[in-house]
Parts: sequence; C-alpha cells; structure tokens
Amino acid sequence: MLTHAAKVDAHPAVKEGAPEYFSMGDKLRALAAELGQWRDAAATGSRDAKA
Repeated sequence: MLTHAAKVDAHPAVKEGAPEYFSMGDKLRALAAELGQWRDAAATGSRDAKA
C-alpha cells in the first residue's frame, strides 16, 4: 500500500486534481499505519485484537 501511495503522489494526472472518492497518498499511508497497528496488536495474542 505504501508503494501505491508513492506512485499516486508522483502521477501527473493526480497532481491536476482527483475526484473526491480517489484515495490520495496521505490517506493510503494512514491506512497502512493503522493496519500495521492492528497487525501488531493481534500478534500479542489478545483475543479482542485478533477479532
């Protein structure tokens, strides 16, 4: 997802403006960070985190 975020930021068509439903690089990076936190929490063995 981080690779995709970098490519989105670098793409010339996106620099001109993108539709509001299009996820820009900053949103994709935030989602990747959140997924990483959930992955780490689930690795601790917590039943709530795994759910």
